[in-house]
Amino acid sequence: MSYAMPSRRQTREHRRYSVDLPVRFADDSNLRRKEIVMHAGWTRNISRKGLCVYTDHDVPVGSELTLEVGTDGTELVLRGTVVWVGYRGHTSPEIGIELTASEIDPSLFEWLLSTGTE
Repeated sequence: MSYAMPSRRQTREHRRYSVDLPVRFADDSNLRRKEIVMHAGWTRNISRKGLCVYTDHDVPVGSELTLEVGTDGTELVLRGTVVWVGYRGHTSPEIGIELTASEIDPSLFEWLLSTGTE
């Protein structure tokens, strides 16, 4: 399994917000085979173009995911690609996901931030 971490020198195009939101996700390759296996995690941070998720599930770089982010039956469904996986001192991996759509709609993004805890 390939793991890659972003360089700390990379500049961010969009601000990251530290917010805890529940996430459920499935690997799209399994969905194409009609094997729906949902995994769970929590956001570490989120931006309009991506998110970082803590999870107990190993997810390879390059995996295409369908994600449900949010709580109380009001989840936002997103699609993205895993661009890095790391541990940063944790026993469970955290995964960096770049959203497939250009970015989250501003009003939906504000709603998403308001549903989490900082």
